[in-house]
Amino acid sequence: MAMHVWMAMLPAMVNNTGAPARARDTGSVLLWVSLLLGLLIAGGLFAMWMRRRLLAADAAGEAGAGLLEGMRRMRDEGKISPEEYDSMRRAITRRSVAAMEARLEAAEEKKKGRSGTRTGSKPPITRGDA
Repeated sequence: MAMHVWMAMLPAMVNNTGAPARARDTGSVLLWVSLLLGLLIAGGLFAMWMRRRLLAADAAGEAGAGLLEGMRRMRDEGKISPEEYDSMRRAITRRSVAAMEARLEAAEEKKKGRSGTRTGSKPPITRGDA
């Protein structure tokens, strides 16, 4: 009788390759756990990258806004004239627009595959350098 029970349980304990079913299940579980951990780490790295990118963009915008706010306060307190305020505001706006255009241009160059800079190599020698 005990032999019949053992023979009935044998197919459930061994898979087609002859390896015990428990070893197969452990390998499968380890595979899925490692895949899930990999996805979790990749998601965390992506979230950190996006956070850094968004905070950098916000910080750049706040720096200019803080400067304009301080100048506006100085104008309201009479420390600078309205003309001085307007000329400084225009200068800051010009610089901000130029910086933004340069960033956009660099991004477009990067997308096209032409970086415009030669990294890892020395600049070419001109007649004045030699």
